[in-house]
Amino acid sequence: MSPVPSPSEEQQTTRQSITGLGALDSDDSLQASNMRLFKSGAFADVTVTCKDKTWKLHKAIICSRCPFFQKAFGENLNAETNTLVIEDWEPETVETALIYIYTAKINLRKKSLCHLIEFLLCTEFLCLDLPYKSITRLVKRALYKLTEHIKCPLSKDRLAIPDCVLDEIFYMAKAVFNPAHEHLTGYQEILLNFMVHTRLHACGDDGFVARLKEVPDFAIELLKYVTQNHLVDIIPHNHENDRWCSKCERVVHFKSCDSSHLDGSWKCPRCDVESDT
Repeated sequence: MSPVPSPSEEQQTTRQSITGLGALDSDDSLQASNMRLFKSGAFADVTVTCKDKTWKLHKAIICSRCPFFQKAFGENLNAETNTLVIEDWEPETVETALIYIYTAKINLRKKSLCHLIEFLLCTEFLCLDLPYKSITRLVKRALYKLTEHIKCPLSKDRLAIPDCVLDEIFYMAKAVFNPAHEHLTGYQEILLNFMVHTRLHACGDDGFVARLKEVPDFAIELLKYVTQNHLVDIIPHNHENDRWCSKCERVVHFKSCDSSHLDGSWKCPRCDVESDT
């Protein structure tokens, strides 16, 4: 049997290059490999741009996983440059959607509510199916994080809600209560439930009342939600210890693990899980 020839230096260099980009080994994963392929743009055969951002992408991946790209590359593709321009969205949002297409991961855990809603609108535009349960948890977490910015009651029946909180709440309201966004109607009850659980529906804040006029469907559904659930106790309370429990998937009044309240450690009285907000 003739000896196996040793690989040439060029072959070794090529193998190392390919391995570094996306080859799988025992410690790797398909998601990680796809992510490296997305970041490197190696072997890309199409370009997608959004404002000042450009991505070198792979038609076989994005067209097989995204109906929008499948249609767009068949009808609107510039044959000479293989370039597609996406407008009306922020590059950061488009990139998050592209990463989801490549890896099935959604990296929005630390993003604001507005970022989440914009991502939902963008994926609706791209005709992408999302894991509803995972997105719901992210939306609930982002909603409840807003309560950290709400001041203590100014009086027995009035809360001071800063504009930054109202901006995010009504950005979501305008999206999910818009008949044009049918795929977002499932998030209406999440917003209504949040408003009632935190007593924000009865906050008495002038800015909140004024903005309700901008989204009449939201105002109507909020009133229905309150009356149908027989919620007669509408006096707001101090939100200082109210937090979101990811295990119980609801708002609970957390108890401090230390009487000094200085260690920042809180536990849910329902399941003893420490606060993750």
